[in-house]
Amino acid sequence: MTHLEKLTSYLDSKLIQYGIEEGLVHIGNSTYSIVNEESKIFDEDMYFLPNTKESVNGFIYQFSGRWYTQDVESEELELVELIYKGESRQKLPTSSFLGIRSGY
Repeated sequence: MTHLEKLTSYLDSKLIQYGIEEGLVHIGNSTYSIVNEESKIFDEDMYFLPNTKESVNGFIYQFSGRWYTQDVESEELELVELIYKGESRQKLPTSSFLGIRSGY
């Protein structure tokens, strides 16, 4: 399975709306470049290493089994999880209010 296939499988499993065009991933109003699995992500001082000449808002990379985003203008490693970006393809599957009733 290629790196792009792993990413699309992850996005599909989390129901995140996305589009892929010419190797760039569009999520919400942002465009991300995918960092190859072979690329070094950060150095000893935790500075983000990948860069691109394309006009993007950030990078998507996999680290320790999770997918993260990195703002293109930030040099320090941010570790913002990809699951918190964009919008879901469906709303919550229930229309009922879930609450807790107790004596406390």
